[in-house]
Amino acid sequence: MSNLYASLAIIKNRLAITATDWDADMLRLAGSASRFIDNFIRRRFYIWEGIRYYDGDKVVKVLNDDLQSITMLAVDLDGDGVYESTFAVTDYFAMPHDSTPKTWLEINPNGSYSSLGDGVHKALKVTGLFGYGNDWPASYLADSGDTVQNDPSISATATTLTVVSGALFSPGQTLRIESEQLYVSAVSSNNLTVERGVNGTTGAVHVKTKAISIYQYPEPVRDAALIQCARWWKRKDSAYQDAVGMAELGQVMVYKGLDADVRLMLEPYIKRRFA
Repeated sequence: MSNLYASLAIIKNRLAITATDWDADMLRLAGSASRFIDNFIRRRFYIWEGIRYYDGDKVVKVLNDDLQSITMLAVDLDGDGVYESTFAVTDYFAMPHDSTPKTWLEINPNGSYSSLGDGVHKALKVTGLFGYGNDWPASYLADSGDTVQNDPSISATATTLTVVSGALFSPGQTLRIESEQLYVSAVSSNNLTVERGVNGTTGAVHVKTKAISIYQYPEPVRDAALIQCARWWKRKDSAYQDAVGMAELGQVMVYKGLDADVRLMLEPYIKRRFA
């Protein structure tokens, strides 16, 4: 359960909750709210690193994903399941030219190829960084101000990350140390319980004093996740009924589904479908 757009600390602060009895339940709600947001806007705000495959096309290929950068574009031009052609950066354009994310590929007419595997199933093998944002890594990573304190290092599989100040971290955060992403599931004093190598990255050894960054998301997205999670949390007081009776107000209908304010916050981020 990684990639929460609102951390446990933010949710509890908004709801003025200090007890820890319900932490696990709140984290699950935050996870559900985050995935509801993904589904509603048809895109993701976290970075996934690795390989994705797409069916081929003629000279323009619209991607199902937002693409921050391409490490390699390999193409199966003849449908034999072998990616024998590695396109140079001069063979295609990642579009749009002047902004990210990139959402489609175009053949460069002055390049070495005439198509993007037209008619071939799973013709494109794209290795890169996938996720919505406009300035990787600046718009994604915030310096925590803290460093690895495992001495002399944290191994590639250890699940306890020691830091200078655990107060800077919260369950629900995704961290980055060098090229690895780690998910924080619990904080105890200055020890973080972490899931290693998330979002397509690989667990690695990190020596003491290596810098730790925290993934951040657009403020409207964070607030949308917070509002939705808080609404679901308060609905427990009505036993999840459709209506609640009050002497002062009579019968009050309980709003269900994605909150109306959340929809307004997310509207600018919806990925529009091509006609």
